Amino acid sequence: MKLKLSLLVLFFGLNAFAQGDINAMKTEANARLDKRIASLQEAKTCISAAADKEAMKACHANLKEDRMEMKEAHKAAKEARKAAKASK
Repeated sequence: MKLKLSLLVLFFGLNAFAQGDINAMKTEANARLDKRIASLQEAKTCISAAADKEAMKACHANLKEDRMEMKEAHKAAKEARKAAKASK
């Protein structure tokens, strides 16, 4: 009986820990999506205001730069999580 109770407590404890981890992941994913949406809205505004082909190229270049920065930030965060997990 004590063994079953211990296993039950352990299971629910691990489940709560996993939920905390998933909530952090969801928060991070939502933050990345918000940044991406803001970047796309800026690009849309820029393109709408563009008067010529060169202005459109500049809008595209800015969007590409934003995407690359977001990609590098995501990659760095992923490596940091991987290093933190390995050090445990």
